[in-house]
Amino acid sequence: MHAFLKSGCIALLIISSSAGTSATAKAAEPLDAERIDTLEFSATGRTAMFGQAFSVKSPWVSFPSDYRISIDYNAPASRVEISRAGPSGGDHISFSKEYFEFLGPRSEQYVSGDHAWSVREGSSQTFQPQPADAGDRRAEIWSTPHGFLKAARRNNAQTVVSASGSEVKFIVDGRRFVGRINLANEVRRVQTWVDDPVLGETLIETDYDNYKDFGGVRFPSRITQTKGGHPVLSLTVTGVTANPRVMISVPESVRQFSPPPVNVTDEMLAPGVYYLRGAGHHSVAIAQRDHVIVVEAPVDAARSKAVMEKIETLIPNRPIKYVVNTHFHFDHSGGLRAYADAGITVVTHASNRKFFERAWARSHSGIKKAAKFSFDVVHRKRVLSDGTRNVEIHLVKGSPHSEGFLMVYLPQDKLVIEADAYSPLPAGVPPSRLFSLSAANLLGNIERLGLSVDKVVGIHGARVGTLADLQGAVAD
Repeated sequence: MHAFLKSGCIALLIISSSAGTSATAKAAEPLDAERIDTLEFSATGRTAMFGQAFSVKSPWVSFPSDYRISIDYNAPASRVEISRAGPSGGDHISFSKEYFEFLGPRSEQYVSGDHAWSVREGSSQTFQPQPADAGDRRAEIWSTPHGFLKAARRNNAQTVVSASGSEVKFIVDGRRFVGRINLANEVRRVQTWVDDPVLGETLIETDYDNYKDFGGVRFPSRITQTKGGHPVLSLTVTGVTANPRVMISVPESVRQFSPPPVNVTDEMLAPGVYYLRGAGHHSVAIAQRDHVIVVEAPVDAARSKAVMEKIETLIPNRPIKYVVNTHFHFDHSGGLRAYADAGITVVTHASNRKFFERAWARSHSGIKKAAKFSFDVVHRKRVLSDGTRNVEIHLVKGSPHSEGFLMVYLPQDKLVIEADAYSPLPAGVPPSRLFSLSAANLLGNIERLGLSVDKVVGIHGARVGTLADLQGAVAD
């Protein structure tokens, strides 16, 4: 037992695993946590898409949703079912509509042990393996009130007891958990941390309020969750069932799935200009007289390092001087920090600079933090030139997809490089209406600027498109 002095008052701290057992045992009694092996609860509210917002100052895009989670605490396993309503108004409605089309009205997310997968539109025929998400989804299980108490008792929790309740700490799968239990023996808050490619070490905080009796099960009626300070869940619980039959079987295709190695293929678009393709996100390398410019650093550091290695092979003895970021969305900026930490100048819209500086100041596993980051910001237009080839970076005015949306134009090669506004589908496949407003906006900006374009190179897409392809997508 330790004592400390604060504001003239003496508070007692008890720090021990036995105290943790006592505190969690007391909280487990009213929740009947030891008897409950499976749990299901339903709720209504809003769910958000992490890392996707119109601007760095906007909340993540969210939708009115029906939410249901079924949990097997022993497996551990869970199924999260989300049914979304489309946006009906508010700011940046076009952006919200795009992402509603992308996500679909319904999705299911699963985890069982080390296996994670998802199903869209409720189809049981199409399983998308997501092994990298297994740890995060297990953490969701241990972040529920019953899961937290079970995990605390199984993992030698330490407890700090104060006048307002108890703070309980433990580690599961190498991940820290901190929970707060009030004097009424209610789990009121659970915190855990993930290592996000953009934000670094990121706090996930779940708050539980207004506990009620749901058919004999004591459970919070309000749940809110933030990730990195951004709201991702806001739910009102409508029903809770203790010990339902929860059967979550791992599909054979998911069980047999092995994540492919990070692979970068190359295609020459013009002399010294290379299309560096990945599984779903691509980059472009532009050879200048004594350096290289990279357009886009998507996904994560592993992807960026693979791109750097490919560039060293294709364009040897010329260092990468600039990396151009089209917009801040996390799937397009997740690999930027690897370049920034290597001293490479990040070219991005002026509205993004402070956001990236704050994010990269946090610790991040596997990356040594640079003392200072180098930025070259764009307002409306920026030209990078070696005296022979000009690389024009233009603001895409009026983009419905993102504030500070940039495209890259190579006038000598008559090609535009862009992300998300238009993603060319395989030849013969009809254009998708997804992001059609962004495609029309892109075409409008090309025409407004009077750019002479033959090729449209998407950061997503199955092939290199043409201006005629883009015009056809807009016409449809």
